[in-house]
Amino acid sequence: MKNSTIINLLNEYVVFKNQSLGKGATGEVYVGKSLKDISSVAVKVIDNKTIDNEVTEYLLNMEKTALMTVNNPYILKGIKVIQDHLNCYLVTELCNGGTLKANIKDNGLLSEEKSVSILI
Repeated sequence: MKNSTIINLLNEYVVFKNQSLGKGATGEVYVGKSLKDISSVAVKVIDNKTIDNEVTEYLLNMEKTALMTVNNPYILKGIKVIQDHLNCYLVTELCNGGTLKANIKDNGLLSEEKSVSILI
């Protein structure tokens, strides 16, 4: 499974490791699918080896808590947190509008109305 391009998460979601949406300091985000309703999702994969001290553990716990409790139409909704012995998987809604950074680069500063339409 380590070299596979598809990860099965509890027979609920699949992650397509050949469809990266971006990489950050703590993990990489991939396109995924819900096996329940075939909807597209985003899945942030965080290698447990990077959670190697109290600070990074605290920050991950804060990210999980925020993801699963914040309810705002302008913020991606957290769907599920799955953890195994290798990774932590943060499953969220998928935003098909591109990244905010790319939209600002392409269009300059955004008005509030334009920003909302990109995030939806």
